[in-house]
Order: sequence, then structure tokens, then C-alpha cells
Amino acid sequence: KNISLNHFAGKFRTRLTISAFNSMFKINRLCFQLTNAPAHYLNQLKVFVSNVRLIAGESGKLLRLNVFVAVMQSVLPLLSIFLIKLMIDSLSKPNATDMIWMHPYFLVGLTGVVFLINGLLGDYRSVSMEKLIQSVTRETFARLQDKHLTLDLSYFESANKQDAAHQAVQEAAYRPMRVISNLLSLVRSVVSALLIFVLYLTIDWYYILILIIAIAPGFIFKVKYARKYFDFKKSRRTDERLMNYFNRVMTAQPFAKEIRLFGFSSYFKHRYESVQQSLFKSKIEMLQKEFRQ
Repeated sequence: KNISLNHFAGKFRTRLTISAFNSMFKINRLCFQLTNAPAHYLNQLKVFVSNVRLIAGESGKLLRLNVFVAVMQSVLPLLSIFLIKLMIDSLSKPNATDMIWMHPYFLVGLTGVVFLINGLLGDYRSVSMEKLIQSVTRETFARLQDKHLTLDLSYFESANKQDAAHQAVQEAAYRPMRVISNLLSLVRSVVSALLIFVLYLTIDWYYILILIIAIAPGFIFKVKYARKYFDFKKSRRTDERLMNYFNRVMTAQPFAKEIRLFGFSSYFKHRYESVQQSLFKSKIEMLQKEFRQ
């Protein structure tokens, strides 16, 4: 009995020691991440700004105009809510109606003007956004074509460089405008958050902490996921190019006769589905891993 008891105590001490070391390691890693987090996110912000400048190019004026419209569309809805609140206060407090800016009729007219401006901005945003899309897309493809026309012929002998060129061609149609859309969404979110912060300050300061706790995890996850998704796309661009090749062979006109004549349709379709399944499975696994973390 004494031997078994000593054996149990020894195993317990060993597991306790290992658990203590693992806990200390996790705490040290968390402290390191928290210490380097500001510099990391500042560097990510600098990279994002440089990418936006590269994408905008000569469309900087249109981009600034759309940013201004996004700011106004974030401010005006909250302003209309504030005016409605003032209107209710003016009706519930008759003594306050002596001031012209607190008169119900004045507030009703001002609220109508705000709604009108917001509606006009919505219509104008559609036009300005379309101009920005056309300008950025035209400039992106012009830059991409100029780059391809000046590449050395040895560039096309490298599989890795061909993968990079394929990724650039495939993403040129949507990636620049996705960055622009994310920028405008970020501007609207930041402006709305700042206005809500000011509103919460007028109520109780600790509401801001609750709001930060609610917003911060999603923001951090999005920043981390965006970088990992880009690295994932970069690591699997060979499979994407191979999948695009199989699809082109099955659907393009120059290969139609040979595919039917020699009966290669089932082979290419099987290879395409195999690569596609492997690529999609990797994406799902990456998303599940990010969700668990």
C-alpha cells in the first residue's frame, strides 16, 4: 500500500509540475503577444494604407470623395435619431420651446432636411462608386498588362513565377475593389463607433468598456484571418492554376474536338474535381482552425 501510495504521489507531482510549466509557458506567450500587439497592428495598418495608395493611383480624388460620402452616411442617421430625441424632449418640456432650435416645427424641418440629404447622398454614392470602380479597374488592368509585356522570357520558365502571375491575373478583377470596399466599410464603422462612444459618454463611461469588449474580438479575428487567408491563397495558388487549366481544357473551344475525339473528358473532369475538393477541404480546415482559436 505504501509503495502504491508513493507511486501515485510521484505521478501526481509530475503531472502537477508539467501543468505548471505549461501554464507558465502560455502566460509568457500571452504577455509577449500583448506586448507586441500594438506594433504588429500598426505595421498592418501601414501596409493597408500603402496598398490603398497603390490601388487608388490616379483615382485618389474619387476615393477621397467616396470616403467623404461614407463619413456623411455614417453621421446623418445618428444625427436624425438625435434630432428626433430633441423633438420628443421639446414636446415633453413645454418651457424649452421658447428657444428657436428647440421648437418642434424647427426640429421637424431640420430632420426632414437631414433625411433628404441622406437620400441624395445614397443616390450620389451609387454614381461615384461606379466611377471609382471603373477607374480603379481600368488602371489595374493597364498596370498588369504593362508589367506582363515587359517581363523577361525567362520569367515564364519558372513555375513559381507563373503561379504568381496567374494569381495576379485572376485577382485583378476583384481584389482591388474588395480592398476599397473594406476601406469604406472601415471608415463607416470607425465613424459610427466614435459617435456611439460620445453618446455613451453622456450616459455612463463604463458603457464604452462594454462596447470595446464586444467589438474588439471580431476586429482582431478579422485582421488575423485576412493575413492568414492571403498566405493560404499564396501557398495554394499552384492548385488554383492547375484547376483553372483543367477547366479551360474542358470548356475552351480550341480543345473541344480533341477532348471528344480521344475521350479525355472523364479524365480531365476527375482531375479537376480532385484538385477542387482538395482546395476546398483545405479552406474549410483553415476556417475551422481559426474558429477554434
